Amino acid sequence: MIGYSGLTAAQASSNTTANNIANINTKGYSRQELHQEAAAALRTYTRYGMAGSGVDAKSIDQIRDQYIDMKWRINQTTLGEYSRKNSYMGEIENYFTDTTIVPGFNSVYVEDFYNALSKLEDDPGSTTTRQSFIGAASSVVE
Repeated sequence: MIGYSGLTAAQASSNTTANNIANINTKGYSRQELHQEAAAALRTYTRYGMAGSGVDAKSIDQIRDQYIDMKWRINQTTLGEYSRKNSYMGEIENYFTDTTIVPGFNSVYVEDFYNALSKLEDDPGSTTTRQSFIGAASSVVE
């Protein structure tokens, strides 16, 4: 059992080394290393108490600079945040912008509002003009 676990760990280590060599020219690749630990000991219930049971290959981790990784993640998060905000602002801008195909907020609501306001200035006593202005103002607010 001890010999088998040693051979298995050595094979995993060789595979990791082969992977590192195969990817030496791969852009963005970071080296990997195998972490090995002593396997849990076996109780023998004799005078000596425990017997070793070999080695375990625990994990394969990438060897990278943690500071650079942290900075990269922070920058990617910030980039994503501002990219999303830019997208939303573009949608809002499209809503307000008049195009030849689709009229925007200004031509539909604001012009109607100012036209109704101008009519109300000319004839403030008319109930119809007041109702027209209230309708135009409601459209702008909604």
